[in-house]
Amino acid sequence: MPADFFPPRPAVTPKIYAYEDTHPEYRGLLKVGYTTKSAQERVA
Repeated sequence: MPADFFPPRPAVTPKIYAYEDTHPEYRGLLKVGYTTKSAQERVA
């Protein structure tokens, strides 16, 4: 099997985050997402 059959994995640490939106229309709902940044950077 060739050495490049499986490409190297990226050097990132993915994160799943959730937060409550402050918009009145979305009261009581959580926003859930996926990011390769820190959760604080993504939510900001």
